[in-house]
Amino acid sequence: MKGFPAHLRPENMSQFSKHKFNRQLCYTRRHVYEAMMQPAFGSINEQDQSLNCGINLSNLAMGEFKTEYTADERITQQICSELKDLGWETTVSYGGTMLFVFPPGSKPANAVSCSSFE
Repeated sequence: MKGFPAHLRPENMSQFSKHKFNRQLCYTRRHVYEAMMQPAFGSINEQDQSLNCGINLSNLAMGEFKTEYTADERITQQICSELKDLGWETTVSYGGTMLFVFPPGSKPANAVSCSSFE
């Protein structure tokens, strides 16, 4: 960040939670995108022949800092909706800390659906 955003003013304090949500959404998008660009994403797991498509949200970095991820269902729903619009299927598992993203009809066996927003 080269400078503070213009909305960081005392008169806008009531809007800070909205800005925080939007920032967390941005960082989550980036995290999911970067995970999907890794060579291992989409490869076949040798042990059970399933598709490697899990994205660990619990190690999500907010900016330069690693933080313990608190699953915000609204953010996860938004991410899943956006990925669905791009042609992917998604499943959220393990208390909202794992996101599985896979091509239609290719749901891996390890993508246990503990909570799904489909």
